[in-house]
Amino acid sequence: MTDRAVVLSGDISADESRAKLALARVNEFAKGSAVIVVDPSDQPAAWSWSDGTICITGGFVRRIDDAELRAVIAHELAHLRVADGEHSTPHAFRGTSLAVEEDADAVAVRLLKSIGLAKDSLIRSLKFVRDWPQTTCDVKDMLNARIDFLSRIE
Repeated sequence: MTDRAVVLSGDISADESRAKLALARVNEFAKGSAVIVVDPSDQPAAWSWSDGTICITGGFVRRIDDAELRAVIAHELAHLRVADGEHSTPHAFRGTSLAVEEDADAVAVRLLKSIGLAKDSLIRSLKFVRDWPQTTCDVKDMLNARIDFLSRIE
């Protein structure tokens, strides 16, 4: 595992390479065929599309460590596993309910265990987004609920 990234150069090609490597490590165990795209935004965010595309922002990729990056990708892969496949809007923009997020978190925890990572990496990534200055109060509340949920599951 590497330390938290400290160079925030905004180099999308480096971000894409790191994100693709993380996806490959998680996807191998997920037996999936997802692809990853890096959005140039500085905001920490990730979402998935029903066509198997996972999008993560460059700002997120540059600010989290490798385990956290794999956890974020595992969570998005989990959305794809539990998705009904009928939506053309990414999960993050559909007004996702807490229950849907917790379902994806639970699947992600199992996936993380299969690659030797603890759920703490997912919890840390959620705390990072929660503590981001532009995160709204309603999103912080949902993130706190998810963090609490994750702390209670095995």
